[in-house]
Amino acid sequence: MRRALVFLVFGPAMASVTALLVMTEASSPPPSYFREFLVIVLFFFTLAVSALAGCLDAYLVRAFAIPLRAPLVAAVGR
Repeated sequence: MRRALVFLVFGPAMASVTALLVMTEASSPPPSYFREFLVIVLFFFTLAVSALAGCLDAYLVRAFAIPLRAPLVAAVGR
């Protein structure tokens, strides 16, 4: 259950928050409605990638230790 929470909620949420912070700190930030729309779109696009990486991680959990599994999952999520 923790794996699903991390891959499907925490990962896309952190990507969206990071994008929001970058846009807020820009010299001429875009309008508020554009930022909100972009953050929502970014969340849903990264949700699909995170789901794929989570499935691969669940498959590899029995075969590899964490130090060997982490680069493989990161390569899929890239």
